[in-house]
Amino acid sequence: TLEQLNALIDDINQDRLLDVLEEGLSARVIEELPSSVGLYQFTHALIQETLVNELSLARRVRLHAHIAQTLESLYGSEAESHATQLAYHFAQAEPMLGNEKLLKYSLAAGQSALGNFAFEQAATLFERAWASNMESELNPQTASLIYGLGQAQYESDRPAEGNANLLAAARHYIDVGDLENATEVIETPTTFSHVHQSAEIISLASDVLPLVSHHPNLQCRLLHVRAWDLIFVQNDYEGGMLALAQALELAKG
Repeated sequence: TLEQLNALIDDINQDRLLDVLEEGLSARVIEELPSSVGLYQFTHALIQETLVNELSLARRVRLHAHIAQTLESLYGSEAESHATQLAYHFAQAEPMLGNEKLLKYSLAAGQSALGNFAFEQAATLFERAWASNMESELNPQTASLIYGLGQAQYESDRPAEGNANLLAAARHYIDVGDLENATEVIETPTTFSHVHQSAEIISLASDVLPLVSHHPNLQCRLLHVRAWDLIFVQNDYEGGMLALAQALELAKG
């Protein structure tokens, strides 16, 4: 937008910026979108690609860093609603700015994509962020990242990869005593059709149940998962129905 360009280009005034944009419009390098005044795009992706390729890598990284930081400041408290855009620029600027903001906005954008059923987009966002963090030990942010990645991979028909990431997230949460999030991850495979490939995850319900004796809500949820394990993995229908009956009693109480 004109507002964004004006914030990004600080060596010319707005009148001169409008002159430059008029030149671009006349040359048909860019076009103004009819849907909104002051909204521009390249007339063809090849033009954008050609101009970008003329920049050195160092220059590109510096420009992305400038764009990322300027737009984040411009958006202010609404920055997370532009998380996809910001995640892209912070990813391109990672060699200069590090990965803290890349992780922050990739998480927000990925979770939004999951909520909108854009599973391939979510997987791409989570994978890009995870690639810059995979050498580090898991922490609350990176555990959320691989949990989201696991969900996106399941929904994108990549259950083996999804299973590995969900399992890693669940084990991390159990190790640090975050039983609420551990339960949420353990429940996840019961919403998909790949239950047998997730047997190791849902079997964790039995390990966590003794740890949540004072948390009826978590007990109820884990008993439900335990029932899935017994019925669909171990073919123990009676045992599964007993676990469901126990969950139902807790739910009533």
